[in-house]
Amino acid sequence: QEQVDHAKAMALTTLRHMSSSALHDHIGGGFHRYSQTRDWNTPRFEKTTADNALLLNAYVDAWLAQAPNPDDLSLNQEFGNIVINLADYLTQKPILMDHGGFATSQAADSHPRTGVALMREGAQYTWTRREFEAVVSQDEANPQQVKDIMTAFYGVLEDGNIDRAHDPYDEFLNLNVLHVKASSDALATRFGLTEEEVMRIIMSGSRKLLDHRLQNRPQPHVDTKVIAGVNGLVI
Repeated sequence: QEQVDHAKAMALTTLRHMSSSALHDHIGGGFHRYSQTRDWNTPRFEKTTADNALLLNAYVDAWLAQAPNPDDLSLNQEFGNIVINLADYLTQKPILMDHGGFATSQAADSHPRTGVALMREGAQYTWTRREFEAVVSQDEANPQQVKDIMTAFYGVLEDGNIDRAHDPYDEFLNLNVLHVKASSDALATRFGLTEEEVMRIIMSGSRKLLDHRLQNRPQPHVDTKVIAGVNGLVI
């Protein structure tokens, strides 16, 4: 039993760190294919449907492990929001296609914005601090507070948060990839707010980031092959 408990703790810790890392697309849903660093914060930005289907299964098991009685399951429990996030990602466009099949993957490269010919890896998912702050603070009564909370939560830095050692060609110079760097309760204490107020700011800011991304950045190419094995995994 001791070995079982140890293995369970290892699995839950791994899934917990993966979900807070840059491997997870925090505003658009789903997980990227893999990371180039041990902390999962320098991802290869491709998203494969098979990987996300398998991760959905893993996070459902993790959610159930936190509430052995299925009647006690709640979205407020750890991993519940990740399960819904993954299910939403897999059952909406562009992964779920009009004819009902599931696409195979989304590419890592895309155009940074409409009218730019050159494609770049991670262009859909990376932010300069200036652009990030401008988006999250729109229509806010206290824009500076919102900027401070959002940059602290997602680990956004002035000079970018991707380690130069893992960016030999300066592809991500001054760019940030979002990962959860601070907890909502720690931010509440730091800024003298309730945790509910902090979560409202984070959720509102994240929605603004997603809307901006969808409206201003061309989407990555989608591999629309329908592979029976991949579709079986999702189903």
